[in-house]
Formats: sequence, C-alpha cells, structure tokens
Amino acid sequence: MATPLYRTRALWTGVIAITGAFYSVTAIVAENFSSPQSSLQGGPGQPLWEFVLFAVLTIVGSLIIFSWIDSTIEVALDLDFLHRDAVGWKRLRKFAWAAVVVGAFGTGLSTVLWAYPIFAFALGAPVAYSGVVLIVSGLRVRYAPMKAYMRWVGLLVLALTFELITGSISFYLNFPLLIFAYFLYRASTSLSKNRSKLVEATSLSTGNPLN
Repeated sequence: MATPLYRTRALWTGVIAITGAFYSVTAIVAENFSSPQSSLQGGPGQPLWEFVLFAVLTIVGSLIIFSWIDSTIEVALDLDFLHRDAVGWKRLRKFAWAAVVVGAFGTGLSTVLWAYPIFAFALGAPVAYSGVVLIVSGLRVRYAPMKAYMRWVGLLVLALTFELITGSISFYLNFPLLIFAYFLYRASTSLSKNRSKLVEATSLSTGNPLN
C-alpha cells in the first residue's frame, strides 16, 4: 500500500498546484480585459462572461481543494497507530463539507459586496478548522516523511484561510497566495526528497490510507 499512498498524495498535490496556477493565470488575464468597475466583487459594469468565469473557478476550485484536504486528513488519521479522532473531525466532517459547499457557491455567485464576506466566512471557517485538524492529526503520525508532508499541508491550509480573510477585505490583498504557493512547494519537495523513506515507512502501517 506504500506505493499507492505515495502516488495518491503526489497526484493530489500536483492537481492542487495546477488548479492554483490555472486560477491565478486566468484571473490575471481576465483582469486585464475587464473594466475598472469589475475589479470589485459583483461590482456594477462587470461583464457576464467574467462573472460566470470567476464563479465557476471559485466553486470548482474550492471543492477540489477541500476534497484534497479531506483526503489528506483521512490519510493522517489512518496512519495514526491508534486511529484516534482529531478535534472531532469524524463527527463534524459532514457539517464542514456542508459549510464549504454553501460558502463556495455563495462567494462564487455573490453579486453584492455585503454578502461576499458572509459567504467567505462560511467557506473560511471549515477550512481553518480542517487546517487545525491536519496539524493535530499530523503530529500523531509516527513516520517522519509523512509527518513533514502533513505539517506543510496544514500550514498551507492556514495560509489559504488568511487569503480568504484578506480577499473579503479587498480583491487586491492576495499576498497570502505567495505563502500558499511556498507551503505547497515545501509539501511537494517533502514527498520527492523522502520518497524512499516514505515507501519503506508506510509499508509498515495498517488500515486503508488510500481515501
């Protein structure tokens, strides 16, 4: 199971990197072709194509990223020798998913400025919670290579939460994305640098960590 586990984590990390890069490039291109009013969330004069584009990117991107976070938490819980719950994740997971879906669709389809921070909070709260769960569950993983990966992913999720907070204040306060990109890079390199150790260590684990 070690090799599939490594491949699954590497594949997910690559998908998130591609998703983030595609969103950033698309946002830059769209901003260069948009009117000044369209720089505001739901601002007057925003072209319909731009609204639809960012709505789709926000909804799809949010669901993909949280799916990755969810699967990573499941791996961390499975790799814990005692299979302990972390910060009530097993009980609150469904509620976190419900909040993410509402927040993703709300932020993507919001057409008024006052509604965006509300839905951004609905999206950011479960993301922040999942980041805490990742860090706590990752500390319980005994294998150093995967522990390092969990740590960087947990920090990455907290950086993403910070991005949601600053983004609700101003569209241009997106500097936390640089921190997000750095932590994603470190998570990726933690897999590549420790591949042989990871395969050897996870081969000793029990359960099914491939969720």
